[in-house]
Amino acid sequence: MIESLLNAEPKVFIPSTARWLIAQEIDSHADLRPLAIKLLEGSIEDSGMNQFEYSPLKRLVTLYEASGEREAARAIMLKAAARPSENQYDPQYAASQRAENVLSVGAALQQMGFQIDAIRLYRDLMGDAGLEMAGQWNRGQADYYVNRTRQLLQTATAAITADNASAATELLAPQKGPDDAQT
Repeated sequence: MIESLLNAEPKVFIPSTARWLIAQEIDSHADLRPLAIKLLEGSIEDSGMNQFEYSPLKRLVTLYEASGEREAARAIMLKAAARPSENQYDPQYAASQRAENVLSVGAALQQMGFQIDAIRLYRDLMGDAGLEMAGQWNRGQADYYVNRTRQLLQTATAAITADNASAATELLAPQKGPDDAQT
């Protein structure tokens, strides 16, 4: 029944929270796991949640990893880290939420062995002008996120091995953005 709703034309709107709840109830059953993944993938589209840690994305990454789809999990996490905050409130609060999100995604990338991606996220976060403002809002300490990012950066850097050393060297090269592509 659920699958017929997901495949219906015209599309049937199923709220993100409903998708998430159903998915978490069925994802422990191997035969229903593909349906759980499909539900979670759909929940991303209309989810207003900006925080990776507290959204359906975290569960989707776990299911992708369990299903051997590490690259899909990696792509979702990188997209989550790049997602701009939809926060319309205090700029300090928005900066804090962004820092928490990037650090959460970076830690998840590290756990999956994507050290280089985590290092890139941490490097970019360290260059964020709002990082000290974020710490001031969240902990009353301007250097809170700077110190936390440095700690995670050191952990990720320490995990560099001969297997991923060439990718680490790539980090030192200037990165091209989407607007830098040659036409």
